[in-house]
Amino acid sequence: MRDRPRPLPVSLQEARRRGIEEFDVIQVTGDAYVDHPSFGTAVRGRILLDAGRSAGIIFLPDRNSDADFKRPSQAV
Repeated sequence: MRDRPRPLPVSLQEARRRGIEEFDVIQVTGDAYVDHPSFGTAVRGRILLDAGRSAGIIFLPDRNSDADFKRPSQAV
């Protein structure tokens, strides 16, 4: 049985615990983040990781505000 990979980081705190100080790529999605191969955000993130890049996710941002893009509780 293969070990299940950890979900992609959705916060800067999670990334720092994994030794990532800044992301190479940040994905923004209007959907909830589900770490499953039937969801494009997860697939793209895994492809980036396999290519040696770091990837974070901002999911369900408030489209009427830029706060979700500025706060450390999401990927940025």
